[in-house]
Amino acid sequence: MSKKQGILLVAFPLLIVLFGILLFSFTKRPVKQHSFAELLPSTKTKPKSLASLTLLPNPLIASPGAAPIITVVIDAQNIDKAPSLIQLEIGYDPTVLLEPEIKPGDFFTNPRVVLATINQNTGRISYALESDKASKQTGTVAVLTFFLNPYAVAKQTQLTFLAKTAIKDADGVSLLGQTHGTTIMLGNKEKIIDQIQSKKD
Repeated sequence: MSKKQGILLVAFPLLIVLFGILLFSFTKRPVKQHSFAELLPSTKTKPKSLASLTLLPNPLIASPGAAPIITVVIDAQNIDKAPSLIQLEIGYDPTVLLEPEIKPGDFFTNPRVVLATINQNTGRISYALESDKASKQTGTVAVLTFFLNPYAVAKQTQLTFLAKTAIKDADGVSLLGQTHGTTIMLGNKEKIIDQIQSKKD
């Protein structure tokens, strides 16, 4: 037997074993299973028009020690589907605005409060309403009340919508387009109005 034939006799069985190992590992590789729903095209399409949330009035002028009322207004006139869930996440300065309270407005018919948390240390209001009976319109989602700290040093403060604010329809599709916060100006109402007018002129 020649040297070349001897090498082939040794190498051939090794190749057979190596091929078998590769074939075994490939067949045992896990295959991702897809559900029928994942294979179908999504039926949730982004709405053509979106709703907005606004805090009113803007600006709000009040004297220290007063208890101003702020409304959360939704504009949902041009959306395709009516909202079924509205979650408000509102930030405020707890050193200026004291003892906040929030109640449902008239936008939903018989709303269910599914979230109501006010953290007076960090200045965060988390409030969510849902309803099976909603109409495509403009209305008041909620009403906010505060006491203005009579010893507050700040001349003005803001209320802003935070990232978790949401509007969704019954299918879970987001309907929120824009949010608009508000500024509360503290001091003598007549003087503040005169200052605003003078800046415009």
